[in-house]
Amino acid sequence: MEKELKFAQNLIDYIYDSPTAYHAVAKAKEDLCKAGFVEIKEEEKWDLKKGNKYFVTKNDSALTAFVVGNGEIEESGFKIIGAHTDSPSFRIKPKPEMVVDKVYVKLNTEVYGGPILNTWMDRPLSVAGRVTLRGENILYPETKLVNIKKPIMIIPNLAIHMNRNINTGI
Repeated sequence: MEKELKFAQNLIDYIYDSPTAYHAVAKAKEDLCKAGFVEIKEEEKWDLKKGNKYFVTKNDSALTAFVVGNGEIEESGFKIIGAHTDSPSFRIKPKPEMVVDKVYVKLNTEVYGGPILNTWMDRPLSVAGRVTLRGENILYPETKLVNIKKPIMIIPNLAIHMNRNINTGI
């Protein structure tokens, strides 16, 4: 029972620390390296050896890991396990700040995926994701992961007198 509780707690911690696909991939890369997996680059020639463990990433938001078996593929076959890390959300656009009446700031966003929009309204929200910064070399910008673990904004609903049809859906 203790082993199952530890496994469950590790999964909960992983999910909490991985609010975006970028975070999930960064954590998975770290864990795979500790487990003896070797990172290979998609654009390079692969020299795969039987019995070795490898992983490849794409855009820092997708990861594929695999172990090359010791048998012959036509006799032993192969196994694939997959997982999906992204989910519907709002993405903050580049240069998103919009100051309204010199009183508050709105962030210009875009919808990603197929969220149920009214579940995002009038609730405390945080920000997590990847930020790209100008690096020393303009051709190689720096990327940093951000995870603000407290609510800092909301997406407000309109008052009913501004949207009389609010009760029929958003």
